[in-house]
Amino acid sequence: QNQKYQICATYPTVLCIPSSISDEEFLNAAKFRTKGRVPVLTWRLQNVESGPCICRSSQPTPGLTKARSAADEILVDMIRRATKTSDTIYFLDARPKVNAQANTLAGAGFENMTFYKNCKLKFLGIENIHVMRSSQHKLQEICSAGHMGSRNFHGQLENTGWFLHLSSILLGAVRLCDYIDVHGASVLIHCSDGWDRTPQLSALAQIMLDPYYRTLEGFETLISKEWLSFGHKFADRTGQFAPVKKQEVSPVWLQFLDCVYQVMEQHPTAFEYSTDLLLLLAEAPLNPVFGTFQGNSDKERSDQDVFGRTQCVWDLVRRERRKFRCLLYRPHADGEADHDGCAVAARVEAARPASDSQLSRRSRSSPTPPASAVLRHESSGALHRLFIGASVADMVLWREQWCGDIHGGKARLNAAIRSCTAVLPP
Repeated sequence: QNQKYQICATYPTVLCIPSSISDEEFLNAAKFRTKGRVPVLTWRLQNVESGPCICRSSQPTPGLTKARSAADEILVDMIRRATKTSDTIYFLDARPKVNAQANTLAGAGFENMTFYKNCKLKFLGIENIHVMRSSQHKLQEICSAGHMGSRNFHGQLENTGWFLHLSSILLGAVRLCDYIDVHGASVLIHCSDGWDRTPQLSALAQIMLDPYYRTLEGFETLISKEWLSFGHKFADRTGQFAPVKKQEVSPVWLQFLDCVYQVMEQHPTAFEYSTDLLLLLAEAPLNPVFGTFQGNSDKERSDQDVFGRTQCVWDLVRRERRKFRCLLYRPHADGEADHDGCAVAARVEAARPASDSQLSRRSRSSPTPPASAVLRHESSGALHRLFIGASVADMVLWREQWCGDIHGGKARLNAAIRSCTAVLPP
């Protein structure tokens, strides 16, 4: 459908859509969504006939005139009717409702439930990239100004809002899992353009729901699908190219990795990969050796022949597999069924993500020992032990402080990566 990116320049070349929709209807539906990011399938529950699925898109464009699109309504209804376990489909709008309402002034907005049959709209209240950037700046200030040993450090950490934002993202993902697993209903996720908060929610929910995405191979597949093929703007969000567009920079990717860390903290035996992989992936977008996260879309990477002149970070992961593997991993640690990852979702405590002051906290109903005690056995060096229980954001900030400027100290940064993984026992 999208071989030459003629429908959407930030979508993959192959799209999964209902077979009964016509090409004309599909093209018209794409015109009703910002950037042409039409609703498409990204995951479906296995082992359940005609089971619920996760679809993703960008916001619709009703604007102040309250315009509608019959083609978009038909497409959504086809997705709903393809699910036999529920007659309802949920729209999960990641934004605060007031932000979505404000977007109508710019010709966009949100779905009018009057025109969508058996659909329910829920707002998740996750803040935009500008709020997240401000939170990261506050976090960076207290981590780099010598405040980490002060008495009120944890109060300052709380005031950054970083963990509050992680909570809202995790709660949104758990809510998505609830609609899939408990209600048996399909879900359509979007934010504004569908390339920031949308992949955060979609990827986290799939990690919780599907054990495959908690394996090394599965995590690679998940990131390639949800983040790379569906066009997260890595170049803009991480400030890869000069001059940096400061208003476009935001820690969206870092927040996702931090949320994955929070789930790993609560379920240390459910993941094949360790925190070393999260650290590598946090730093990879700013490492020019790797082309995996360069550019803003697959189309850009293809047009610029990125992989003809760089290396793929996943080649490193596959080559050094043992170094990124969690020694405590037990497949189906949270149950026996293939889709029993729902048990993980049910036991993820999203209200209070772990910080370095909460090392002994247990998850609500998990019988496992405190995650900090377990994770210490997979520590891979003195440097790594400093970060046990801290968020990925803290780890990267402290790593930068130790290695020097991340742009100016590539050799030291790469040496730190190697030293952090080289001493992992065989």
